[in-house]
Amino acid sequence: MQQELFTLIQEKGLHRAEIVEKIKEKQTQFHNLLTEEAALRILARENGVKLEKKEREVNGFDAAVVGQPASGLARILFVAEPRKFSSKNNDNGLVVNVGIAHNGGDATLVLWNRDAREFLATGARKNELILIKDALVKNLNPLELHTTLVTRIEKPTTTEQLTSENNISRASENKITIAKITAPLETIDLDCLVKKVAPLKSFNTNGKQGKICRLEVADETGSTNLVCWGEFAEIASKLLPVKKISCDNLCAKLNKLTNVIELHTTFQTRIIESKEKTEENGQREKEKTNINSLRDGDAGIIECTVKKLLEVKPIIMCSKCRMSLKAGVEKCQCGGEPEDTIVAEAIISDLDAVSEKSEMRCSFYDHRALHLLGMKSIAPDIAQTIAKLKGPELEGKNFTLKISVKQNNFLDALSATCREFI
Repeated sequence: MQQELFTLIQEKGLHRAEIVEKIKEKQTQFHNLLTEEAALRILARENGVKLEKKEREVNGFDAAVVGQPASGLARILFVAEPRKFSSKNNDNGLVVNVGIAHNGGDATLVLWNRDAREFLATGARKNELILIKDALVKNLNPLELHTTLVTRIEKPTTTEQLTSENNISRASENKITIAKITAPLETIDLDCLVKKVAPLKSFNTNGKQGKICRLEVADETGSTNLVCWGEFAEIASKLLPVKKISCDNLCAKLNKLTNVIELHTTFQTRIIESKEKTEENGQREKEKTNINSLRDGDAGIIECTVKKLLEVKPIIMCSKCRMSLKAGVEKCQCGGEPEDTIVAEAIISDLDAVSEKSEMRCSFYDHRALHLLGMKSIAPDIAQTIAKLKGPELEGKNFTLKISVKQNNFLDALSATCREFI
């Protein structure tokens, strides 16, 4: 690929020695964040060479090499209990082990920190397909993959990817209703409604410490208790009554004190809140709309195209309420601490835009800016450098966003803030 780029740039009138020198200049300009090929791509664009966007190759894990990235299609067998940890550089660490199956057998995918949080937020469940791109191979027998800064976990989209799922083994399922749970069972998959949430409690039994939270859950056939342990106890304690949940890999045990069958979480349990909004909990999903229809104070979901990345800059936000703070402020009014992060500004338009009325300036703050840029972390002091690097790649990309709109008096126009990527 590099030789091809050299040839294309030379055809524009540059000698090879000039290209080599300009590569070094670009790498210095971008604080040595660029590989030689990335610098060549920038030079090619600057010299009018049109580059075709190629999909990343996904070859599977059969030829995986320890210490090298690997990509492939996999099926989720189970999602293990999330584990929090602290280290010298991270007081809020999170790791999740995901059991997966692929064409060559079974493996473990280890997700760290932001990757773990993003994966849990997707609601991915047992037996769903995922496309793993550029995970680091830590071990071969058994195969163990770890996420890094360049790893991507996506849903498969091509016909070839979807049809190859027949060669990948599935996890056992036991979807059941509450009325049929009359004896101890090792594996239960259940869709139910949260009726009551007991307070989160800590326990210390025989030197073993932990947390426990009891839920009363129900479906159309009856109700029962669901006992949640460890990290699942914290998740359960934050649920609201009348919230629908889906549970994979629960187990049923006999409570010897009450002689009643109860449900319990296991280390492979997955609890997912339903995205369905109900009038009972006072929430309602906004209908899809378009930019041309939005007015001051409106909010909605739009399908849009990035027309231009305007800038990426460092800002200071409150660690609690996420409001912007001025430099030098020691504490927010809410009590939160100042935190360095970034904001990305872009012009977006409706997919079928025919005039400037269908365009709007949109702000992407904090983790939403990272999502827009396709990155997992950015040092705020190199934000402007990243903007120069990522700008051309973003133009023409499509997204579905949940936004809110306000009148920007400085610009004398409406502007949007991205609340969520859909």
